[in-house]
Amino acid sequence: MENILKEIKNNFDEKYANFSGKLLPNIDKNSMCGIRIPNAKSIAKKYANTDSGMMFLNNYIPKNLDEKNVFGLMLGYLKNEQKMLEYLDK
Repeated sequence: MENILKEIKNNFDEKYANFSGKLLPNIDKNSMCGIRIPNAKSIAKKYANTDSGMMFLNNYIPKNLDEKNVFGLMLGYLKNEQKMLEYLDK
C-alpha cells in the first residue's frame, strides 16, 4: 500500500496542481498533488489486481483528490466484478 502512495507522490506536478486548482474552485489546493490522469491510470492499472492494490482498496481512506482518483480508477481495472461492486457499495 505504501508503494502506491509513494508512486502518487513521485508523480507530483506543481504546475499541473496549480492549473487544476483554478478549474476546481471548491477543492482545497493543499488537498491535491497534481498528478496527471494518464499517470493516475498507469498507477491504478499496475496495482489494481495485486495484493498491494487489494490492501489499498480494503484499508486505505484517500486523503486527497489524487488518491481518490487513483482509488476510483483502480476499481475500474478490477477483474472481479463482484469485488468492484462491493467496493462501490463501501
